[in-house]
Amino acid sequence: MADAPPQYVDRRGARFPQQNYVQYQPQLATVINQNPSQPNEHYVFSLFTCLCLCSPLGLMAILLSQRVRECKRLGEYSEAMRVSKFARRLNIAAVVVTVITIISLLVLIIVRVSK
Repeated sequence: MADAPPQYVDRRGARFPQQNYVQYQPQLATVINQNPSQPNEHYVFSLFTCLCLCSPLGLMAILLSQRVRECKRLGEYSEAMRVSKFARRLNIAAVVVTVITIISLLVLIIVRVSK
């Protein structure tokens, strides 16, 4: 009887053959964040642009910065990213326009003084 499987005895003395029992553990779920980063509002850059450089473009950039903040609050991250990029482009355009204007004015002043 050495080859016979072991048997288990319950409280009443009844014998039961060994049974294979497999218990599965619950699996852990992994949550992946699809939004890798928060969109930048560019609010300080917009404020600087409005006050110091080009007021019309800076004002539009400030309004867009507020729109980015509102989109982030509502959870519309793709819209917030799109508006954030546009606000940054407006700020950069304002800087370029201001630099071109200053250079043009300097050239005009130098030309007039040299006559």
